[in-house]
Amino acid sequence: MTVKYVVLAEEIADEIKKLKQVLERIKKNLSTLEKGKVENAVYIDSLALNLHSFYTGLENIFENIASKVDGEIPSGESWHTNLLLQMNTLLKDIRPKVISDKILGDLRDLLTFRH
Repeated sequence: MTVKYVVLAEEIADEIKKLKQVLERIKKNLSTLEKGKVENAVYIDSLALNLHSFYTGLENIFENIASKVDGEIPSGESWHTNLLLQMNTLLKDIRPKVISDKILGDLRDLLTFRH
């Protein structure tokens, strides 16, 4: 494994650690809401911010893979969607699909919500 892939693996691991922290905040906020200890407006703001952070973290991982493995990050008006499609594409002899068809659909929904 070349150095750039070792670095990439470390960057992805770091981003995954951050994603787990975001998920913990989401779980905590959901728990607080279920106990009736917070107003809905506060919950909605918090949830929206954390969902945005979660998606941004995933997108950071995908951009790293696109740049360092695929050799190209999509650009243009639809780059967010094109990045998801790129991560859902098998690149023979380069890399497997990064996300499944189901995850692609889920992330498209999240992307739509985010924008």
